[in-house]
Amino acid sequence: ASEGYGWQSIKPAKFDWNILRDNKTAEISRLNAIYQKLLKDSGATIFHGRARIQGPHRIYINGVEYTAEKILIATGGWPYKPDIPGKELAITSNEIFSLGELPNRAVIVGGGYIAVEFAGILNGLGVKTHLIYRGNQLLKSFDKDCSEKVTEGIINKGVQVLLNTNVSSIAQTSQSLTVNLNNNESITSDMVLYATGRTAN
Repeated sequence: ASEGYGWQSIKPAKFDWNILRDNKTAEISRLNAIYQKLLKDSGATIFHGRARIQGPHRIYINGVEYTAEKILIATGGWPYKPDIPGKELAITSNEIFSLGELPNRAVIVGGGYIAVEFAGILNGLGVKTHLIYRGNQLLKSFDKDCSEKVTEGIINKGVQVLLNTNVSSIAQTSQSLTVNLNNNESITSDMVLYATGRTAN
């Protein structure tokens, strides 16, 4: 089963990012097809297009009016990147599993569970990983003892954790990215991943 996640079981074990990435994409396509079928089989009609609410009980989709007793707006959210110079050079959790190759060095910005999870994943795959958070405690919404234990664990595994630190800008060089910090220091990286929450669409 590990082969589907990119691990070759022939000793010594070897990881292949492309296998994990492509199998992830195939699995998402498979699941989406199942969800579409479940909706259709339950009697739902699916419209692909941009919807516009025209008034009470009235909605337009692709220029056609539809009526409904109830209209539920569930447009989801999008990962947030703060407005700093070079933010377009950073990626989010939307793009992380579509990378052409695994980076050698990564900077992850954020202190919540998504940031901590990706720091652990990338570090575990051999990526030199920095985790930068503006606050003084990772996983601040979790139990303090749990937060401290997780922080201690990822540091012991090799993640470089920088607390009370902000990224001030990101710049492209010929071979890498320079991540400039608010303490006048900088980190050279191949990838910057922002995991700083989501904003509503």
